[in-house]
Amino acid sequence: MKKHIYFIITPLLVLLTTLAYAQPAGWSYVKQIKVVNTATNSAINYQLKLTVNTQSFIAASQMLATGDDIRFGKTCNGATLYNYWIENGINTPTTNIWVKIDTIPAGGSRIFYMFYGNAAATATSAVVGVFNGPHSATDSVATGASGGATNSQRGFRFTPTEDLLVTHFGKREPNGTPRTVTLFDFATQAIVNQFTVTGAAAQYNYNTLTNPIWLVNGTQYILSLYQGPADGYYFGTSSQIGQHMTYGDMRYCNSCAANTFPTNVLSNFHYGYPDLWYFTKNTITPAPTYTFDFSQQSVTTVTASASALCAGSSATLNASNSTGGLTYSWTPGSLNGASVSVTPSVTTTYTVTASLAGCNLTFPAATVSLNVNAAPVISVNSGAVCNGQSYTLSPSGAASYTFSGGSAVVSPSVTTNYSVTGTSTAGCVSTSAAIATVTVNAIPVITVNSGAVCNGQSYTLSPSGAASYTFSGGSAVVSPSVTTNYSVTGTSAAGCISSSAAVATITVNASPVITVNSGTVCQGQSYTITPSGASTYTYSSGSNVLTALASSTVVSVIGTSSVGCTSSPVNSSITVTPLPNVAAASTASLICVGNSATLTASGATTYSWSTGASTSAIAITPSVTTTYTVTGTSNGCNKVITITQNVSPCLGIVKQGQESGMVSIFPNPTKAQFTIDVKSAAQVRIINLIGEMIMSQKLEAGQHSVDLSSNASGLYLIEVTTNGRTEVIRLIKE
Repeated sequence: MKKHIYFIITPLLVLLTTLAYAQPAGWSYVKQIKVVNTATNSAINYQLKLTVNTQSFIAASQMLATGDDIRFGKTCNGATLYNYWIENGINTPTTNIWVKIDTIPAGGSRIFYMFYGNAAATATSAVVGVFNGPHSATDSVATGASGGATNSQRGFRFTPTEDLLVTHFGKREPNGTPRTVTLFDFATQAIVNQFTVTGAAAQYNYNTLTNPIWLVNGTQYILSLYQGPADGYYFGTSSQIGQHMTYGDMRYCNSCAANTFPTNVLSNFHYGYPDLWYFTKNTITPAPTYTFDFSQQSVTTVTASASALCAGSSATLNASNSTGGLTYSWTPGSLNGASVSVTPSVTTTYTVTASLAGCNLTFPAATVSLNVNAAPVISVNSGAVCNGQSYTLSPSGAASYTFSGGSAVVSPSVTTNYSVTGTSTAGCVSTSAAIATVTVNAIPVITVNSGAVCNGQSYTLSPSGAASYTFSGGSAVVSPSVTTNYSVTGTSAAGCISSSAAVATITVNASPVITVNSGTVCQGQSYTITPSGASTYTYSSGSNVLTALASSTVVSVIGTSSVGCTSSPVNSSITVTPLPNVAAASTASLICVGNSATLTASGATTYSWSTGASTSAIAITPSVTTTYTVTGTSNGCNKVITITQNVSPCLGIVKQGQESGMVSIFPNPTKAQFTIDVKSAAQVRIINLIGEMIMSQKLEAGQHSVDLSSNASGLYLIEVTTNGRTEVIRLIKE
């Protein structure tokens, strides 16, 4: 701790020391407090937090409303006083008061005393003298330059390593102006406390908080100094922090207000130099506990050597109290001493009162009742066991028992009666025996079904002979992958378990492995699937014969063995080869009798004509209109088509396929109308390709217009006969 801090608090320590050793005079009331330390080491100068119902004392006019007359003494006469601090809650049922206890022995306890009821007393409650300190968070940081931003927050983030009691806020700044120091909760950004600190420039100044505050171990805080419109601050490189804290970083904000939470961050700096004084307390694990009896003082306990007696028997009564040096008096009988002997003839309640003459204290009375009992009345449980098991008799009504079977544990082979007598805790023996009937139940005999399943299927075991069953497979439903034996034990309705297990053999039949044929057919042909490996088969197509196939297909086949086990699906792939796209054409759609034409087939690899020819092109000389058949083959698939060759008698024809001097036709081709120009009178006939006569007319020499707009497009033959000659001209209508 810095020297200037010691200089400030030294007078307070002197004052508290004087008060601590002054014997209180004129106090009217005293209460006893017992503190217990269960730790393995002593608690030295331990700060014990008490919760006191000061409201009840003030309401009874036993205590000042301010609580200024509260004192705590090491002894009941007030020769030595303890330092204490009233934290809060005076005149409430839960006033928090911290008392500094010099020593609490390891694994032991001690008594101290609370005094109150003195109208002339003045307050001595103080933090100093109770807690350790004060300590400073940052007053050892005094380097760095001055300057910086106005209207800004400058401070540091820190975490207490234990609970700390803060009593003062401080500052160090270059202007000497009042500054707002704010403590923020880092997690919630809430203001924990805010205080205006005054004092001269260029030094640390501290002002006392209106109410001290606790900083919680492990909680992060920000302590910040606010600069007004004309204020500056000190800054420097440092991460100095109080020994009971962990430094986090420097936090700041610019152009902000005194209540603004600073979010900007710098590492290993102190800006603005806000500070606080704090106190620590001594700890021990587990923490000591206390008992505060507001109605009286320490509790007196009493024990008896026997809680129940037979008539004429004696018992020893023993009294004790955590306060030493006490005297004890008993009623009835006017007996004295911590231990007395009594011989009651009837059930009697004894009262003991403890007192401490030197402190004028009388403690609450304690009582103990001694029952004078008659002989106990015994009852015992009947029950049932399975053949071969043991049974435990559990009698009641006494402290100890004698069994006709020699022990509480019996193992009858048949249903048997057992008698029990008892002795009470006072040694009184029962006059009649209690009878227990132990029924022996038979062990169940179990049978279970065997069976067969296909691989991958489950099987349900159905045992008989008991009420419930336990299966070696864990369940009645089993799914073996190979032939397996399963054992079953049973429990009867009486809870008896079978002595031997029944065994079920589950035979696992293999699922058939099938094979199927795949193949290729021509479009329109049939295909037969021929599977093997099973007894019967199921086809996704509904049948193994597929007819008039139009495209490739896949058929799923499942086989079933002779024992009913089915196979996994196997696919038969049937590839359908399209028929060749066979076409045929003639070099002339119409020929005259005796003339030839060439028929040409295409779209296949090989060809076979109805004429017997096997080439793609054949020459024909039909005498009449004739239909020819050609079969085209590609990849083994055939397609048959027909072609018709039209034949005309063409009598008297002199020229075919072109115009001569006796007749001309134009335009050719034509859309609808055309002109026939004959040099001399002629018979004109127009014939379509299927031999129908479109027109037959005798025309005079000259040009004649013909309209074919109502006729179909295609090839027409124009026969012109004049002077014994016939000429045939092809006309194309578009």
